[in-house]
Amino acid sequence: MASADGERSTAAAFHIALASSPEVPLLVELMREFYAESGYPLDGDWAAQSFRALLADASLGSAWTARDRRETAGYVVLTVRYALEHGGLEGWIDDLFVRAAHRRRGCATALVDAVADDCRRRGGPARALRISRRRASASSAASASSVPCVAGRGCPWRSPRRDV
Repeated sequence: MASADGERSTAAAFHIALASSPEVPLLVELMREFYAESGYPLDGDWAAQSFRALLADASLGSAWTARDRRETAGYVVLTVRYALEHGGLEGWIDDLFVRAAHRRRGCATALVDAVADDCRRRGGPARALRISRRRASASSAASASSVPCVAGRGCPWRSPRRDV
């Protein structure tokens, strides 16, 4: 269960915390590792600017980090947009990354649960987490979390339409 300030501890000893602007360099470092695993280059200046914009405006989304006792284990990013199709907000897991040494220990599941909690606070039920079919580890984390997984898409929740 998350506290009012967005922090939580899990049974697997990961501390999940809402990220803030002083953590932008750490988030960029994690994103660089994430991209490197897939062979993608990362423009660090662009990534830092993107994180600063996201963290400066909660209506755009949020990011969380996971730590164990020694180091940062991973991060997740939620982005939010208004969707005419659904007549409300729609949330997307934009990035989900856990360092190799921390995988298969519940870290990704704890990060996805933080997103689900945030979606509920934003007024939408956490209905489905959509993840690329190529991201088997992320799909596994989602299936273990409190959010059902729908492969091939990217949306963890939609706010309910008022007229349906």
